Amino acid sequence: QSYWIDQPRLLREGLAQDFVFQANLKFFRPGLTHLFGGYGIAIATNLPILEISRHRLPSPAETRGALQVSLQTASGPLTVFCTHLGLKFDERRRQSAALAHRVRRATAPIIVCGDMNESPESETMLKFLSDTALSDWGRENSAPTSPSNAPRARIDAIFGSSTLVLKRCAPVE
Repeated sequence: QSYWIDQPRLLREGLAQDFVFQANLKFFRPGLTHLFGGYGIAIATNLPILEISRHRLPSPAETRGALQVSLQTASGPLTVFCTHLGLKFDERRRQSAALAHRVRRATAPIIVCGDMNESPESETMLKFLSDTALSDWGRENSAPTSPSNAPRARIDAIFGSSTLVLKRCAPVE
């Protein structure tokens, strides 16, 4: 919730990079006709952006989505997905299946990252990895990521194509 602070704009300016944002949930205060706050997902990059796609994921509760950005690297195109899955098991199962469908249709190589709201070793995430042929890049450094003030569980993940070479993957402190 931003309380009228345009956080995507502040991040874009602070990072001095291209910044692609997808608003997934918007809040309005009763009696007001304008946006009060909300949240979403974003990808920041210093690489040229070739294409942007915003996808909705199935959700009976809060709106969820997947942001897909194709980037031009020195080695060729790279497709990056960012997502934030739901809070309930059945919801995450449906959302990860819908995301897997999008990933399978994307141009490789691929990176998928975001808040999965469950461990990458869970049944749902293992099925996602199997369905997409991606690898769990955080497996070697399985540092906890949640809650942010005293991390005890790893619910945020970065998955990648086997054709990519991972140099480092770790939570930022």
